[in-house]
Amino acid sequence: MTTLPVPGLSALVSAIKFMFDIVGKSVEAPSEKRRKWFEDHIDKSYNQLKSIHDDYTKSFSLVLAALKENKNLEEGIQVLQSERPKEILTRQEVKENLFALRDYRLDKGKKPRVVLTFYDYVATVDSYLNAASPVPFGETWYTYFINRLSDLLESGAENPLQDDFEACAQGNRAPKIAAEELSNAIHNNMPEAFSKVQELYAKLRVQCLSDV
Repeated sequence: MTTLPVPGLSALVSAIKFMFDIVGKSVEAPSEKRRKWFEDHIDKSYNQLKSIHDDYTKSFSLVLAALKENKNLEEGIQVLQSERPKEILTRQEVKENLFALRDYRLDKGKKPRVVLTFYDYVATVDSYLNAASPVPFGETWYTYFINRLSDLLESGAENPLQDDFEACAQGNRAPKIAAEELSNAIHNNMPEAFSKVQELYAKLRVQCLSDV
């Protein structure tokens, strides 16, 4: 995996706070401020998320190939052991700001259209980050499966994927289940979730850039 910043989360927090500042309870934000807000915050969060999506797709594909072909397992395990998706999903500040934005959206009174679209954009980003975390399915199983596979590799086991993984409820099906979940994330959940991010980004772009 490449070294990337947390995927647009800081940019999203800044966008939410700036949105409250420029919109407040007014009917519509001035066009020049909407443009600056979009260029400084929304573009940044989207471009970071796109980089993360490309990185996840490449990295998870590597792990999937390793599990299916029983080769390059060391590299695949390094990706999973990094628990990068899990770390990135530690995003309490974004959650709290999303809830604040939701509450503002639900307040009585007319809301600028851009506020409603922006709320949907942040919600789709949150949904994407969930889709981009195909493992762990459960903390205990994930931890045991990865640690056991790592131990087998270090001990020089000839066919580590043929282990019984007896302390795991999934048993010897664990590698197959992991591969199925990764495949579903790569080919279905992640691209579907990211397409929704793209759709809301495009709507925000039209609403914020008057010359588009």
